[in-house]
Amino acid sequence: MKTYAAALGASVKWITVGAYVVLLSVAFLAFYLRFAVKAPLLAFWVTAGTTTVISIASLGFRIHGYDLGPDELVIRYGFWRRVIRLGDVLSVSSGNGVINRSLRICASGGLWSFLGLFHHGELGRFRAYVSDLSKVVMLVTAAGRVLVSPSEPEQFVRDITAHSPNLA
Repeated sequence: MKTYAAALGASVKWITVGAYVVLLSVAFLAFYLRFAVKAPLLAFWVTAGTTTVISIASLGFRIHGYDLGPDELVIRYGFWRRVIRLGDVLSVSSGNGVINRSLRICASGGLWSFLGLFHHGELGRFRAYVSDLSKVVMLVTAAGRVLVSPSEPEQFVRDITAHSPNLA
């Protein structure tokens, strides 16, 4: 089994850092208002609790990597995994720019990754498991399109092509 890393691209890093700056600012404001201005205790706990929950829950949007075995591709993200059978892969190609021209249906748009269900005007619906917009690979499967962003996209395409019976 070969493992491909899922490094964070520049846009994902900036969006994630920006979101955490906002969350930390809200948390510090809650502390200030509670202890300097004597704001109500309930308001403090609701604000502090909400920012903590959002910070921890957002880790569920982190792409951890891609494991390519002889029969399947395992996408590791958040606290879950998605398995794609290589026998179901019909084609593999570069997917750079696809997310930029897509609408989010039910997806995270940059906090740790671009993860979820998207719609593209020409391609239709697709699922994205992308952490770097400059290294996107699109897999067309029997169930639909899937976008991933392995650290070595060219090698990933060669390995998928070698292992997939429909592409050899």
